[in-house]
Amino acid sequence: MGVFSVDNCDIIVMAIYVTGLVDCEATHFIRSMPHGVDVRIIALTAHALPEYQARCEDAGMDGFLAKPIRKETMANMLNLHFAKQ
Repeated sequence: MGVFSVDNCDIIVMAIYVTGLVDCEATHFIRSMPHGVDVRIIALTAHALPEYQARCEDAGMDGFLAKPIRKETMANMLNLHFAKQ
């Protein structure tokens, strides 16, 4: 994956290509890094089916957003993960 760090990262909005869900492998890689458990990973996809959401959650992602996204939906997702901090 090259040089990649999550040390100064609070959130990753990761585009998901559901055909192979390769991004789930990226999630596992991020979670294995120092500070990788602290960063929030939100899946972004055009496939809103419940099985895709479950696969992303099983991979260790913190949230799931289906495109198109309304600003209120994004704000709610961010508040969900950062309001307690």
